[in-house]
Amino acid sequence: MNRINQTIKKNQKKTKSDQKEIPTFGVDGNVIIPGKKERQKKIKKVIIIASAVALFIYIPQFFMKGTSSSEENKLAVSLDVSAVKRSTDAMKENSAADFDSDGIDNGEEQNQNTNCWFLDSDQDGLTDYCEIYITKTNPNKADIGYLIDKQKTEDEKKGKKVSSPYKIGNVILWADNYTSKAYGSVVETTRGYRFSKFSGYAQFPNSSGKYYYRLKDGIRTPLAYRADENVYRIEPYDTIEVYDKKLPRIIDLSIFGKHIYLNKNKFSSILATVLPSKGFISAQAKCRMDIEPDTRESTSTDIIKIEYDKEDASRYTMNTNSLSNLQYVRETIKKGSCVEVSLYKPSKGEYIGIIYGYTYEGDLLIADADTLEPIGTLKITETAKKIMNNDGDLVSYSYFDFKGLGFDSKKFDRICFFAATNDNIQNRMQETEETTK
Repeated sequence: MNRINQTIKKNQKKTKSDQKEIPTFGVDGNVIIPGKKERQKKIKKVIIIASAVALFIYIPQFFMKGTSSSEENKLAVSLDVSAVKRSTDAMKENSAADFDSDGIDNGEEQNQNTNCWFLDSDQDGLTDYCEIYITKTNPNKADIGYLIDKQKTEDEKKGKKVSSPYKIGNVILWADNYTSKAYGSVVETTRGYRFSKFSGYAQFPNSSGKYYYRLKDGIRTPLAYRADENVYRIEPYDTIEVYDKKLPRIIDLSIFGKHIYLNKNKFSSILATVLPSKGFISAQAKCRMDIEPDTRESTSTDIIKIEYDKEDASRYTMNTNSLSNLQYVRETIKKGSCVEVSLYKPSKGEYIGIIYGYTYEGDLLIADADTLEPIGTLKITETAKKIMNNDGDLVSYSYFDFKGLGFDSKKFDRICFFAATNDNIQNRMQETEETTK
């Protein structure tokens, strides 16, 4: 009897499992699948959560700002407004002089409404002299593209193309286009090279055994290298540092401002690729030296008060921004002497400081001329650009830009190293830096 009952139960279970569920239809006539709405809700929740996480990780980078230009340009020192009159008087008394050595005397520059302290008033690559006497263009209105046409003409005469190699200083260049070839240039610095308006490839001298890194926003990344041609990829305004040894690499993982430094491997490299370089959660490939305190010593000397004649207007007759001027200042510091500097903001006034040293990067250390207290650093950028000179030739012109304490050479602020222990400083300061092609 028990055996019979067990057989009946098994058959009942089998019968139930073989039975098909009767479908349920909705008001629209479609079959209602059990659990479908719940699954759809779960999928929507997952999508919403994933989207929120993605937004949280990737959106903040677009709203995080560095120091604003207005903050950087804020004056950190008091200006002597009486210097404006002294500078104006110096101009009137020296109308026959040529403050910027561009071949045009100050009187004529005033008639032409050009800048007496900068050889290219409209910064289009044509010197004021070239525009007035050779190209017959407006020295106060940038002639965009003029140098490109000039470069093309020169190449055609020599049977060359845009891709033909050429040399500036000791660097061989291959430009991407005529804009780079006509306007781009390079200058050697104390740490490597500085490019301006150039994109293409570069071959450096004695590059064997050297390691080249692009420095941008304090981060060093290896330059892309093509071994077959022994050339490096260059982008506009690249600052290149050269090292004898390969720099150790790490991944900087930041989570809500807390930094975790990981050894560079496949996993950490994926993080640096997937995550943004800034935000609440970010990851970025760096060199180890980018995150370590800079222990490289500055070169400095004792801060000594230097007497000067406030009424002496000779310092307003010079804008000593050539590389030879800069080199002279550094050599003077090495010899244990300070250099006095005039920083002048047109129509606003002058600040007198004492240069008592320079950093490993080459920036100048400034102290107040009255209190002898250090007040800050003047950032120096050695650079070069192509210009059409007074003979109508395209040449590379080297100089330095400066920025700091509220002064900026790119806004036509001037600098003059006007006092030192060397009796010949005035002659040295008037040297210009112009390197031929």
